[in-house]
Amino acid sequence: LTSVVLSILIAVPLAALSARSRGRLADHTVRIVSTLGIGFPPFWLALMLIILFSVRLGIFPVSGYGDTLFDKAAHLILPSLTIALSLSAVLTRSLRAAMIVELQSDLATAARARGMPESIVFWRHVLPNSLVPTINLLAVNIGWLLSGAVIVEYVFSYPGLGSLLVRAVSYRDYPIIQGLSIVFGVLV
Repeated sequence: LTSVVLSILIAVPLAALSARSRGRLADHTVRIVSTLGIGFPPFWLALMLIILFSVRLGIFPVSGYGDTLFDKAAHLILPSLTIALSLSAVLTRSLRAAMIVELQSDLATAARARGMPESIVFWRHVLPNSLVPTINLLAVNIGWLLSGAVIVEYVFSYPGLGSLLVRAVSYRDYPIIQGLSIVFGVLV
């Protein structure tokens, strides 16, 4: 849940910036970053975030779960950010494309003809209409989100169904593997 919220908080501003500055440096930068983000596997991104934020900067803990509520929240940030960065790359590209189509739609043209400022046209007409295909893409990617969480949980030693599945595979505990496969299948 935190990964989905973070990915939306990352994707919407980046896609808006990219769509509103189409063909300029900001658009090219967002497109390059989102293309690179799609290519990075979640486990590699997790390791890079650990190296940067835990080892070099010492801001977040490397792994584990934590004891207090604040400690648990601190341990949740890097795993959530890892999954959110992977998911937001896909969402940014989709939302940018939908926003560009909506900026050229008849609805936006009619709103501009009525004298509405461009910012009102964008935030009131373009953004809500372009969120529909992105929400559909987000729903389709929930299965990918669960599979990415399996590896990310294991990398961060975060106790969850993903790390349980990895341990069950290494111990050849077939009933747990079958049970978790059914749970993941039902969730998808």
